[in-house]
Amino acid sequence: MNKETEETVDKIISILKQDNEELKEFPSIMLPLILTTYKETDLLAVEKKYNIRIPKSHRDFIERYSPERFHIMFTDIYGISSLEKELEDYIPDELLKEGYLPFAGSDGNYYCLSMESDDDRVYFFDHEEYNISRSGLTFGSFFKDLLSAKVDLDKKNSM
Repeated sequence: MNKETEETVDKIISILKQDNEELKEFPSIMLPLILTTYKETDLLAVEKKYNIRIPKSHRDFIERYSPERFHIMFTDIYGISSLEKELEDYIPDELLKEGYLPFAGSDGNYYCLSMESDDDRVYFFDHEEYNISRSGLTFGSFFKDLLSAKVDLDKKNSM
């Protein structure tokens, strides 16, 4: 993960730690879940259990921040345990078979990275259309867009 992406995610986490209002709407995503402990063996176990490869960008994110999950702008960002829960209960097998692994989701839709390469292009899975398309975002710009939307919303709400 590059420095700019780290700085962006650091800002998001800082905002989430201060902004308890958004977290109150989602009691299952509380502050202790933002930064949790991380064990590489947990990550490797999930890869083995589901026969997947966690892409480098998502792996770096998990190693650096170790979240269980966090929520910003109607989007859940997955750490290793929440990814495992999504794999177990929600992520369509076909998506994995096509080589895409979600790192975030919203209303049944997923933001994915390719498991077949380590580029950081983000793909969007639309559950209603049941198709995947390239979003035009990178892993870093995905977080920048979330941060920008959150900052804009906070400014609008404070007026």
